[in-house]
Amino acid sequence: MAQDDMTDLAREVVRLDSVVKAQQVALADSKRDLAHAKETLLGRMAESGTKGLTLDTGAVTTARVLGATVTDEEVFMLWAQANGVDRDSYRAWSASKLRSFMVEHVEEGTPLPDGVQGYEGVQLRIRHRKGGQE
Repeated sequence: MAQDDMTDLAREVVRLDSVVKAQQVALADSKRDLAHAKETLLGRMAESGTKGLTLDTGAVTTARVLGATVTDEEVFMLWAQANGVDRDSYRAWSASKLRSFMVEHVEEGTPLPDGVQGYEGVQLRIRHRKGGQE
């Protein structure tokens, strides 16, 4: 490859790198703006008791979110072993299986095992109508 070709290619690499970095900054700004708008909309929907909005571009609804986090694995393992879950089986569980197990406890109103912190929240679900994305 001739020196001029490499120089041209290097210029193109630098230019594209600048474009990507600018787009990453713009994306980070957009994500921040989206998070703020979601938080504001969630608050206003909660205040008014609104569960969903249908738009010509799609829909926005609220959804209850339940989950839990193992905060002390050793304490939780003592509970799990006492309830028929051995350490090897627990370690083989996927994150989604563990979450489903914990959600069952929260939904049924049964106490969460020791070493587990439950949470409940509300999140926005956004559905785009085909052709409705900007």
